[in-house]
Amino acid sequence: MTSGSMFSRNRLYPKAPEPNGDVSAVKGNCSDEQKQLNLNTLAFFAGIGEPSVFGYHVAANLKLVEMNVNRICISGSSAEASGEESVKAIQGHTICEIEVQTGMLSRHGTLAGACLVHLLDITTFTALFTVGFATESDPTGASTAMDIRWHASALPGTILSIHSTTLNYKGRTVSSRAEVYDRRKGTLIASAVHTVAPLASFKDTAARKAKL
Repeated sequence: MTSGSMFSRNRLYPKAPEPNGDVSAVKGNCSDEQKQLNLNTLAFFAGIGEPSVFGYHVAANLKLVEMNVNRICISGSSAEASGEESVKAIQGHTICEIEVQTGMLSRHGTLAGACLVHLLDITTFTALFTVGFATESDPTGASTAMDIRWHASALPGTILSIHSTTLNYKGRTVSSRAEVYDRRKGTLIASAVHTVAPLASFKDTAARKAKL
């Protein structure tokens, strides 16, 4: 990532506190700079230290553990002739973790659906920002849809492993898919697709498409 002005705002966010205080603990193929920017952005949108932000006391426990950029390649006739592949798209993938604790539960004593929606809202953005930092384009925007499926319940003490992957990063909307697993058992707890309308101008959107 170059030092352009696209993410000057993100560079001003305070350094993320624990559990995201050590960038070297984040696995993945992204640079330390990109990882630190994502850690800081995650902490900012989680509202850490800001009691006025909804759910800040829960989201403050989200930990970013892995961050990758994958370049999806295809082979065309011209590429085959030269023995090379062309990049079709750039895909962002992140893994976040959090333990189900008191304050995250329904009256049935399991993870509350509304709590999980809030966590998915934040964590799916980490995948979008992974692509954003790699292409210097800003996915910050307003949610337009979130389609969620619940597959199993989660009891207190469950470590949620939230895998987020970008689906679309072109056009006037961007989207990210998430699968939520019980880290210890491997059970799929929920899956979701989050669609966002970036606040960037149409010109910025066109620039984003050109880079992918």
